[in-house]
Amino acid sequence: MLDFTRQFRFDDDDGEYVGMNGITLTIEFAPTPELQRLERATQLSGRGGPRTQSPVRGPLRLYAVHEWVGRVEGSAAFVAARKHRPDRFYFIQSDV
Repeated sequence: MLDFTRQFRFDDDDGEYVGMNGITLTIEFAPTPELQRLERATQLSGRGGPRTQSPVRGPLRLYAVHEWVGRVEGSAAFVAARKHRPDRFYFIQSDV
């Protein structure tokens, strides 16, 4: 399976943390021999958003997004999964 999660942080007007929400897309595949040979993939975290403490701004931030997408799309799990038809999709929204 491939699992993509996006978390959203919420702050009040003073910038204090008040909560978090998450959305997850899970894509399941039949256990083919090729997919079963894959090792469990490592989490590939990225950072986005216009937060003031973000070290990446403007063109550099865009570069960071493209770099992260390249790491995801180049991962062994993603490359292998693109060759197979998904069986199921799950989309979940939750408070974190």
